[in-house]
Amino acid sequence: MANVVFCGFGPNDGLYHAKIGEVLLRLAVASGVSIPKTEGESVVEIQEMSEELQTTYMEDVEFEKLIKLGLLSEEKAYELQQYTIGSKYRLADQCLVKGDILVKPYKG
Repeated sequence: MANVVFCGFGPNDGLYHAKIGEVLLRLAVASGVSIPKTEGESVVEIQEMSEELQTTYMEDVEFEKLIKLGLLSEEKAYELQQYTIGSKYRLADQCLVKGDILVKPYKG
């Protein structure tokens, strides 16, 4: 199990427990946390709470959407893909919970 803290979304902010591999958006909906949309996408800011850097595989479609929204450069996306490191900004419907994280709304 992983600890997921939603902060800045509203009255249902708090600590929730998720299975490793659970989709972040699914956890948010089940917990009553409303993630606002940015140009039709559920963009969130992720901060890992563990000292260990988690390897994170991101799909090409997520990279493309984050680049289109101006949240990642093509160079940074390539670097993250090469080292399987997650971006600070993620799409909640593409993000799998891998460990303890703090989730905040994207304020663009």
